[in-house]
Amino acid sequence: MKTPIKIVACIGDPSSIGPQVAVDALSKMDRADHHRIVLVGSRSALKVFDSENLIETLESEKKLQVIDIQPEQKFTPAKGTAASGARALRDLEFAVRFLKEEGLSTLVTGPVDKFLCSKEQADFRGQTEFLKMLDGAESATMMLSGLHLRVALVTTHLPLREVSSHLSIEKIIETTERFWNYLKVFRNDLRLAVCALNPHASDRGLFGDEEEKIIQPAIEILRNRGLEVEGPLPADSLFYKASEYEGVVCMYHDQGLIPLKMNDFYEAVNITLGLGFLRISVDHGTAFDLVGSENVSSLSYQRALEQAFAWTERASKKD
Repeated sequence: MKTPIKIVACIGDPSSIGPQVAVDALSKMDRADHHRIVLVGSRSALKVFDSENLIETLESEKKLQVIDIQPEQKFTPAKGTAASGARALRDLEFAVRFLKEEGLSTLVTGPVDKFLCSKEQADFRGQTEFLKMLDGAESATMMLSGLHLRVALVTTHLPLREVSSHLSIEKIIETTERFWNYLKVFRNDLRLAVCALNPHASDRGLFGDEEEKIIQPAIEILRNRGLEVEGPLPADSLFYKASEYEGVVCMYHDQGLIPLKMNDFYEAVNITLGLGFLRISVDHGTAFDLVGSENVSSLSYQRALEQAFAWTERASKKD
């Protein structure tokens, strides 16, 4: 029998679609004998969507362990509150602590509402930043993976007017190397594309000098370190042939997310690189208005769990 592979997962805000997609994703997962999930979240919130007692079945089969850190708390579906936002943060804190104490390497996270979480944590900007604080990491890289496209972002949530000033040779190198090392777990023959910042890759300086002064020097250093990277390539034509590469390094948020979501809106997952553990998240929000609806898709949560197991198993073999 294979050595058990265990991951930790959170349901996100207990009043959001998080519990619904978690239960639905678990019902569709391949129940491999060596897969174990520690699910952190409100058991009562999960039960609302568990008409077939799936949670109890998986627990009896030793494939699932639900940890409810405050079982006395009750939440109303579709009614996000400061309390539900606070609970999502407390679940995250517990999950990271549990993961480290147990020597585990992979965390899956559900959706949270940034505004509600900020009621509990005044400086809250997102789960990535919160996890970076909990982990004590200096920086983190945002990667998104769909069925047809994988992108890594050099800058993330910034106004467009600030992107250029936040680009640096060092940051492009860091982003690309983390992206490369993640993908290396799955395959050895890699080739990455690096996007230009300006239209037509600046057309030899007509539309800016970031390509010449920042992006090209970073690519040269990466090539000297043995990475097969091409660029800087104009974004308007690069994504047409993105399938020729294992991934695309993008300079700013929408440069990568627009093509990714056009191809993989429901299946994409958000991956955080650079922490002391791998974090994979759904690529959607809390959608309080859709809770209980048949229009809710669990594909992203399902893919997050599947990718977490795939990475954890392959990474352990490479070690």
